[in-house]
Amino acid sequence: MANLIKILRSLLVKGPVTVFLALVQLLFLLLFGVLAFLVRLVECLCEFLRRKNLKEEEEDEEKCDRPLPEEVNRRPDPCIYSQEYLASQGVAVTWNNPDIWMAKASTPNVNEPDSYHLEANTDYIVSVQCHNASTDLAVGVKVRLLYRPWSFNSPDLLPVSVTPGGQEVVRFANIPGMGAAVVQFLWHTPAAPPGESRHFCLQAHLSHPMDINLENNMGQENTNVHSANPGHVASGEIVNVDVPLFNNSRRPNRFAFRADAYAVDTAAQVPLELRLNTGRERWPLSKRLGSLVPRLRFADPPPPPPRPEGADDVEARSAAGHDQPGFTFGRPKRRTVTRARYTGHEKCRQELLGKDFGLPAGMPFETPGIGEALDLPAGANQTVPVRLQIPAAAQDGTEYSINVRAEDQRGRLAGGVTFLLRVKNP
Repeated sequence: MANLIKILRSLLVKGPVTVFLALVQLLFLLLFGVLAFLVRLVECLCEFLRRKNLKEEEEDEEKCDRPLPEEVNRRPDPCIYSQEYLASQGVAVTWNNPDIWMAKASTPNVNEPDSYHLEANTDYIVSVQCHNASTDLAVGVKVRLLYRPWSFNSPDLLPVSVTPGGQEVVRFANIPGMGAAVVQFLWHTPAAPPGESRHFCLQAHLSHPMDINLENNMGQENTNVHSANPGHVASGEIVNVDVPLFNNSRRPNRFAFRADAYAVDTAAQVPLELRLNTGRERWPLSKRLGSLVPRLRFADPPPPPPRPEGADDVEARSAAGHDQPGFTFGRPKRRTVTRARYTGHEKCRQELLGKDFGLPAGMPFETPGIGEALDLPAGANQTVPVRLQIPAAAQDGTEYSINVRAEDQRGRLAGGVTFLLRVKNP
């Protein structure tokens, strides 16, 4: 009798209820599922049009307090002390690059005090320090080291080191997040005529296919190669240097020059603060609509609890409440995502902008383009005489780092040179 009741209950009650619920679910699926599918097609098309240049637009850092994120892309930021990038931020720069230094190959553990007093026709080991301004690992960063003649904006670039077959030597670095790595090149300095010197500008170029910022990847280092080390300057001495200026654009351009005494403060420290911004995973509209479709519960009920004494199986199972079909509602939980970034750079920038790096008292600076602009036709070049005078009151051991920069008519950095001068009176 009990089995007959179970069969009738399944045929007359459970079966029609299950069919009805399945029809209701189909209705919800048609209503929300098809709509979610159409919305997803539109989202995929918009996503394709937005990414067809293979590089996503970066989010404004000031907007990172909103719910996070649409997608998380792990992207590194390999960088180096870059004069062009820093100058575009309005801060003073030097061509005595803190990320490029050298030592004679014969004494690799003894670094040169600067690159302004190198010996001609000599092997040097050039060290290039590469940084990563992202918290994500930068794997396989390509590093090239080239040199160009002493100039403002010369178009000529040659590799510092080549293989016996004449191929350029490149290095690769793995840079940890917010860390640094050093690669080295061998440079045989060119020969210089007796009593003369030659000026070269080293350029380190970094590249990575997923680089998040392409503007901070090139840094320059001024070098002077002498047939005999000139040693020092005397107080009151006039320093005259001719620097070639090139206009590489296709239009006439106007150049102006200015000088400052900025030097990198190696003792200064910039405290950085790690800020964490936590938010919920962002869902597209199609996924939100799809989550509204209820799920029909078809699973068999779990084993019934121990049967109370005096009750039959049907009554016990009905009391447990597990044999009734129905819907399962409730949206899946969105993941919690945390974005990390370091702050403190802006304070350092403001401090640099607020400092005065004017030339020392008693050091006149003369060159064409001061007070009036220097015009150059398209593709032309001209030698620019630069004249500096050491202050008459300069004491023995005084060191000067003087930067001379050329800017075009739009105010963009066209190039620059740094003079490292040490005073030693006879």
